Amino acid sequence: LRASGKLDFDRPLVSYLDDLPHPTARTVTLRHVLSHSSGFPNWRFTERGKPAPQLEPAFPPGSKFQYSGEGYFYLQRILEEVTGQGFGQLLHDLVMKPAGMTASTLVWDPATLDRTALPHNRRGEPRQNWDKTARALRDYAAKLGKPVEQLRYTEYAAFTRDSGNPPLPNWMLPNAASSLITSAADYARFLCWALKNPGLDQTAIKMNDSLSWGLGWGIERIPTAKGARTFLWQWGDNGGYKNFVLAEPATGDALFVFTNGDSGARLYERVLTRATGIEHPAFFWL
Repeated sequence: LRASGKLDFDRPLVSYLDDLPHPTARTVTLRHVLSHSSGFPNWRFTERGKPAPQLEPAFPPGSKFQYSGEGYFYLQRILEEVTGQGFGQLLHDLVMKPAGMTASTLVWDPATLDRTALPHNRRGEPRQNWDKTARALRDYAAKLGKPVEQLRYTEYAAFTRDSGNPPLPNWMLPNAASSLITSAADYARFLCWALKNPGLDQTAIKMNDSLSWGLGWGIERIPTAKGARTFLWQWGDNGGYKNFVLAEPATGDALFVFTNGDSGARLYERVLTRATGIEHPAFFWL
């Protein structure tokens, strides 16, 4: 979208979607969002029946790192605005289809239940009602006569309100920050496709001496006897699912571990440390 002139990473968000009244929020750019330096919270919360708090930065945008799902959800709304498409459809057309990701979606499909890795808590017990919202949203889309991928913000926000939840991003599907459902084969295809993009390891905001953040990816720079090595990383931290991906742009190699349990971080840390022979700073930061 940037290459086609529909997005400029250094323009304020409000130049695309004017829905941020706070003065400092109005200075946040797409680049701030992509590098998690917007100052926005990860998620906003409110009690049922009370107004939602404003989305506002906790510090001057671009001055430091703070992970924000809210920022990515706002970018989701901007993408719908500039393309006229639902986010699910847009992601399918621009990413999933060209990458060959035939088993991926942003809203879980009940038709895949027999091949879904079900989520578990820290005691190894199956989590309950994990599929409730996805099932209900698909039913809602069917009543509107639309594929769920074509729903836009006004529609899934209305669904969230009708379900009795606050109309805030953390309660909404689809969700750019958290709701991808994929398979190991599809995610491997995505990594092969994504790592062809140059500049993924360029620092946008520094976190500490070893870690920084680029546009969408965490970056590790690790000194070794043969010179520094650079890794890209990201993690997934949803109820019942704990995942991690690690990639080395210089070699094109990548590893990822998907787990379906709340104690999965213990497993992925051990697997990736053993596989690479390196103590990764990202694990200490997490």
